[in-house]
Order: sequence, then structure tokens, then C-alpha cells
Amino acid sequence: MKKLFILAAAAAMLAGCSETDELAKNQLSEVAEDGAVSFSVYTNRATRAGEAGVMTTDALKGTANEPGPGFGIFAYHTNNSKYDERTSTPNFMYNQQVKWDAAKKWTYDPVKYWPNEFGKNALSEDIDYVTFFAYAPYVAVSPTTGIPVVDYNGFDAATFAQFLGYASVDAFRAAEGYKDADDAEEALKMLYAKQQQGKNVTALSRNADKGDPIVNYVVDTNPQTSVDLLWGVAAKDNGFKGLAAPEATVTEGNCYLDLSKQIGVSDSIKWRFYHALAKLNVQIIAASDIATEGTASYAANGADALAKATKIYLRSIDFTGFAMRGALNLHSEPVTTEYKLKPNWMNFDGTDLTASTVTFYDGLKDGKEGYTDNIATGEKPLGLNPKLLEVPTTTTWADKQQGIPTQDYANLFAGAKTADDAVFVIPTNERMAITVIYDVMTRDTLLNQNLSDGFTKGSRVQNKISQTLKDLKLEAGKAYSIKLVVGIESVKIDVKVEPWDTTEAAKDVDLPYNPGEGTSGGGDTTYRMAAAATADDQGKLICQDGHIHAYGEDADCAAMRVALIIYVGSETDDDTYKHGLALALWDSFSSNWENAITNCSARNSSVPVTNASWMLPSRIQWRTMAETAGDKIILRDKFQSVGGRNLEATLYWSSTSAGSWAYSSDFRNAGGTSVTDPNYSCHVRACLAF
Repeated sequence: MKKLFILAAAAAMLAGCSETDELAKNQLSEVAEDGAVSFSVYTNRATRAGEAGVMTTDALKGTANEPGPGFGIFAYHTNNSKYDERTSTPNFMYNQQVKWDAAKKWTYDPVKYWPNEFGKNALSEDIDYVTFFAYAPYVAVSPTTGIPVVDYNGFDAATFAQFLGYASVDAFRAAEGYKDADDAEEALKMLYAKQQQGKNVTALSRNADKGDPIVNYVVDTNPQTSVDLLWGVAAKDNGFKGLAAPEATVTEGNCYLDLSKQIGVSDSIKWRFYHALAKLNVQIIAASDIATEGTASYAANGADALAKATKIYLRSIDFTGFAMRGALNLHSEPVTTEYKLKPNWMNFDGTDLTASTVTFYDGLKDGKEGYTDNIATGEKPLGLNPKLLEVPTTTTWADKQQGIPTQDYANLFAGAKTADDAVFVIPTNERMAITVIYDVMTRDTLLNQNLSDGFTKGSRVQNKISQTLKDLKLEAGKAYSIKLVVGIESVKIDVKVEPWDTTEAAKDVDLPYNPGEGTSGGGDTTYRMAAAATADDQGKLICQDGHIHAYGEDADCAAMRVALIIYVGSETDDDTYKHGLALALWDSFSSNWENAITNCSARNSSVPVTNASWMLPSRIQWRTMAETAGDKIILRDKFQSVGGRNLEATLYWSSTSAGSWAYSSDFRNAGGTSVTDPNYSCHVRACLAF
């Protein structure tokens, strides 16, 4: 089939935000049935809610109009023996759905009761043990196969056929050769079921399987349908103390192993759910001096200067650092002072999870991705935003889409509605590494060869860039945003004619590089240090070695340019560096307030600058720089003309707190600050004090 269809209902019902999630408000007070096993739940707030698929306690509960999915329970009754992870079976509860009811309680059906052989008046000397595991969101499966049950509510054959790229059910019938409309609709239902079962939770261990319960998961690269996955452990102050076995007291973060009846009938088994996945956002942009304000080409052609002559198409991208599929064992390792709570991921065959390179192709079977022929000619499109790709048609050059944009970041993943949309992936505790292959196509009527449309003359250059992010390892329960900057700089050639009797040394030719990320040139030109800057140097660049120079004068500077000088003076709001302030040429990842402070400070290790210090700007530093520039609008638009990226018209964090809140600087107008919830995600631009 031409396209993938993933059921969106699961993601839609998981959306929501619980700003005041607290353990206390989510406890079940009591149950009516004397001696029944009861539950309560709290979702850890490691990941903020709001996007489709992200789970919170409120998302698990749902609303009166749209009930939440709840969570699933596996329970093992092992009589007088302790739980055995190799031989025990879920004979007490199998994938039992627990859901929030109209009476505001967690309920399930049929109700199960604690084994009652042991008690004050019991005659038996046996101790009955029950072990519990939990996951969320609940997924209905066939008990004998573990395969998700297909929900056909809302299925419409015509709509699904259109999603697959056919005008109607009849068009699907004719194209695929089915006898009549009934056969075609049945085939569409089978495709619908296959797609619904092929992503996110794809299977659970079966009711006859021995050992720990397993959840199979396959990454869905569509941000609109990618679903979170959580596993449950004992909540803090769970209060559980077995009547039969007081030593069975359970500590926070551990599994509920070998429990007996609780001391109080109204006591519930209190769950705390943790995210088993990492949340990943990837954005891409092409940074080009041709499409940059201040260049001659921009003055003549505007922001479309690049598009008129050159188009940039993403061919493929490789990632290491996460897995596309894995099996989550709900029996996590005991928490100790040496062991941090983390999900117990494995391969589908039960072996230790192994990471492999995850490749996203553009789907063009032309063998031009730099891979071996059998891969390149047999590739299938996998999850890339179609706006970044070359469409294989005979469309004229002017009508061909641009590909990787030069003005605004684009989301890497197909299905994304905004640049900030994210997907859930399985972390592997490996360093993130990225390889990008892209084509730069330039129309040139003087050349002989044709471009992909078969008649436009021009050049096509393929580029392969790799980068290992040494300090980045994805962790479960954390959200990450990666911004890829594809450097496209016009080839600069410097020519000087000398008399015949003088030997002219060869000149450097500056090839494309990533502005703000790479290095350029070499030589022995001497520049002044930032500590010697004067007010006349405002608007110049600082390199990593502490030198300053004007934009365009850095051909012989071997150090990377990192910041733009905004203010020179003693009022830097910094005890150590009192000579001036500069701002980074690019935004850091958007984040909450605490992470913004940490990430800016971390640049002192990752991008150290001689005799200067990186930090998140304080409220006073933002004000000083805006006043020096003239106002915030002027400050906001200073960076693109010097090879950087302008500030966005949005909120940027400051390092200044406001009680339990924090100040942000508002760049949507010429002035003003806002008091902002520190958990909110704002833009971040590091400041360099020197």
C-alpha cells in the first residue's frame, strides 16, 4: 500500500494536562467489598502533559464524556511459595483493566479477593502470596495470543481508502483487483487492523506464558499517533504491610512481590507510574549565506534568493542512541543506593536490548544515499516529513518544492503539525550519533547534465555529515529536542593578479560549513581580545579563543565564532566578568526554567570561551542588552545578518526567580517581562559575560 494508517483514537484520548497532580488526591479511600483487592495510582510528572500521547493521572482517568484507558494489571497467586520469574503464571489477574468510574474510584470487574488462609482465627499455617505488575495505558488483547483486539468503532472504509491515497473504495477495488465493493471493504478492514496492531503496544505476553509479564512496543514515528508507555512500581508511602508476612513491606520504586492480605481492608495497592520511553523532537534547517539579510543576493532577491537557484533535499538520516522496537519487562530491578530506577527493556527474544542504527529514507529507489545497492534500491520511506524530500515527478523547476527550509525550522517527522511535535522512542543508554545525507541541487543552464526532472540543466552535489553528541544519552522519562543546522555557504574565491616574476601562494577556498558549529580557514591574523573591546565593538563577533572581529573578517581565524557582542560596559550583573555581554548566535533547546539554567552553564564545558563565562541571562542582563540595542525588536533581529539565527518573537527564560515562579523576557513586543511557571517550556539563548 502507498501509505501507513495509524489509528489516532488512542493518542487523542491520552491528551490532557494535570497541573496539580498530587499523590494525595489520587488515592482510593475504600472499596465496598470486604477483603477485595483495590488499587490507586499516581503518574510521575517527569514528562509534562499537553501533547497527544503523553500520559498523566488525569489522562488515565479521562472525563465523563471520554473515559480514559486506565491501566492493566498482571497478578500471580503462588500459594505458599514465593514468586518465580521463570515458572509463575498470571493466574489471579491477566491484563485486568482498572479504570476511573463515575464515583471517582479506581475499579475493575470482576472484583478479586485476597486469599484468606492466614488470619487470627485461621486454621491453616500456609501463607498465600500474590505478586502484582502494572502498565499503562491499558490495551485490550486476546488472552491466548496477546495480540491487541481491533476496535472498529469509527472505522469508515471510504475515509480509510482516501487515507491510503485512493479517491474512493471503488478506486481501491479497481486498482487492487478486488471482485466487488464487499471484497474491497473487507480488504480495507484487514489493512486497518494490521496498521492498528503494528505500532505502539503490539503485543502482551499470553495468559499461559510463564514468568514476568512483557509488553512489546514498536516506535510510531508519527507525532500525532505516537503513544506513551508507562510501568508501575510501589508509590511513596504506599503503606503496604502484609498481615501474614510483615516483612513484605514494600519500599518506594520496587515491585509488589509476594504480598499477602493488607492490614486494613480499605488499604489499596498504591501505584506510581513512570515513563518507559524518551520523548524526542528533531528539527532541521538549512543555514545559507545566500538567503541571509545583509548579503548582496538577499538585497537583490530577498529571502527567496536560495530557492530561485538552489534546492536542498534530505535523502536519509541515521540515528544511534535509541531503538525502534523492544520488549518491556514489567519486573524492574530492585531500587538500591547504587541502582537508579529505570525500565527493564529487552529485545523481543528476551536478550539484552541492543541498539542498532535507525535509518529514515526518502523512499526514492535511485541508489544515491551512499549505501549499498541492495539497500538503496529496495528502500521504503520511513517517517520523514515529505516537505523535506524531493518529489519524483517531472514538475518544472519553479514548481518543485524547496525541501529543507532556510527561514524556519521544520519538524523531521511525517505527520507533525508543528516544529515542536515529538515522538516516543526506546532509549538504549548509548551516545546519540547522527548522520545526515542531503542533496544540493542548483539550476545552471550552462551545464550539460539534467537534474531529476529530466530536462532542467544543473548540478547535483550529495553531502554526508556525521556528528556524535558526546554528552547526550537518551533516558526514559526525559524529553529531548535536537536542532540540525545544515550549513550551505556559497563558494568564495579570492583572486589577486601579481606580476610574472612573483610566485603567488595558493588561496584558501571556503567550502560549505555549519555556521556556529564548524571552523573555517587558518592563518596567523591577530585579533584583539574581548576584554579589550570598546563600545565601537558592539555588533562584532567573539570567537571561542576570546578574539573579536567583524562579520566577514574571520577568513583567517581558526576558532569558531560563538557570540555577538551586544553591550560593552561594567554593568554586566556578573561578579567575575564586568567588561561586557554577548549573546550566542543560536538558540539552545527550549526547556523548563531549571534545565535552561543548567544547559546554558554547561556550555562552559562544551563550548568554553577564553576569559568569558556562559550563563542564562538575568532579568537585568536582558534589559541592559535591549536598552543598548535600542529596544527588543532591534535586538531580536541582529543575528541573521552575521551568520546566526534571529531571536524568535516569543518568551525567553531569564535566570531571575520570582518567588516560586521565574521571569521571562518577552520578545513579542519592544519591551516587558513576564512572570512564568518554571515548568513551562520557553525559548533559551545563552549569554556570554566577558
